[in-house]
Amino acid sequence: MSAVDTKFYEKKKTNSFYFALIFLLLVVLATWGLFVYNISLEKKISRWEDRMAQLESSISEIESDPQIQAYRLFDRNRSLLQKRECESSVTTFITHLKRNTWKYSLSSQGFLYSDGKISTDISSSWDTSAQAYEKIVNFLWSYPEDENALFDIQPIENFDGYDRINFSTTFTLNPNLYENCSES
Repeated sequence: MSAVDTKFYEKKKTNSFYFALIFLLLVVLATWGLFVYNISLEKKISRWEDRMAQLESSISEIESDPQIQAYRLFDRNRSLLQKRECESSVTTFITHLKRNTWKYSLSSQGFLYSDGKISTDISSSWDTSAQAYEKIVNFLWSYPEDENALFDIQPIENFDGYDRINFSTTFTLNPNLYENCSES
């Protein structure tokens, strides 16, 4: 019978034992390292939560100030207030309307302003420069294309007259007017 070399198996068992022991030691060290890191993170989280509580308390104190509350109310309604400011520029609207009717050789009479709409009576007379209807057509065609137009013209339902043409119309404030007001 041949003798079995047991030293080879014993050496192999010893190496496996040492590898298992080293692996176990690495797992224990990694676990301990993660445990310490977790404790560190929990302390940082606790400090940040305390800081956030302090900041929230400070913010609550600031928000209770009546001036801050008034500003927040104003800021929340800023666009509405700017729109109302634009809509209340009645003298600007009258001046603009008079200037543009004069530009097209028309005359406007009466003025009713309500809810963003202006109603007025416009008339045109025949003269040497153009017939009455030509002036009106020129106004109705050119004014809406004007980049400085403050109004959109509503459809005109009827005209009255021949040498002197009269009609009533309603102008609606141009929505772009509100954008221009908020820029200034």
